[in-house]
Amino acid sequence: MDEISVALADEAATTRLGADLAAAAKPGDLFALHGDLGAGKTTLARGFIRVDADEVTYPMHVILRFEMEQEIISGRMKAADIPEAWDAKMRAYLGLSTIDNMKDGPMQDVHWPGGAFGYFPSYTLGALLAAQQWAAIRRVHPSVDDDLRKGDFAALNDWRRKNIWEKASTLSTPDLIRAATGEELSAKAFISHLRKRYTG
Repeated sequence: MDEISVALADEAATTRLGADLAAAAKPGDLFALHGDLGAGKTTLARGFIRVDADEVTYPMHVILRFEMEQEIISGRMKAADIPEAWDAKMRAYLGLSTIDNMKDGPMQDVHWPGGAFGYFPSYTLGALLAAQQWAAIRRVHPSVDDDLRKGDFAALNDWRRKNIWEKASTLSTPDLIRAATGEELSAKAFISHLRKRYTG
């Protein structure tokens, strides 16, 4: 296997490298990207498909769908306008075009054909809830990461049992997350997690 090391100055340079690799690639070629967190690898990992998205771009897939659902349900968008509107949002949010590509565009999910509107935000809410709970667990049990590396789940499960599992049926989700973490649900912990993971 050949290995090439390339230092890239910014996202534009990473995008140019991606275009060069795409032009040089032959069927069966595999490119593995590695480097420090925050090095820009996600620039080349953006994709059309929501379920394949990384944790940074996944929320943009959800926002795109939620905004379109609002337009569709309100009657401001007709079914015939969906492909063009989808493409415009994919270009704006992810820098990708899906024009004339319904399979990787608005038809990639089973939700809309099955009548499941308003469901997509629950995926991102789950990420926000998880990040906020994890931040709260780390405040109470600073050694939780080391415990998990050793296969010790006791402190984690004790916290979840006391703060989530025992109360889950008795409180609304906003009240449960407030009681468990001491804060209203917000994106703060999720954004902090992304910054730490991808920018160091």
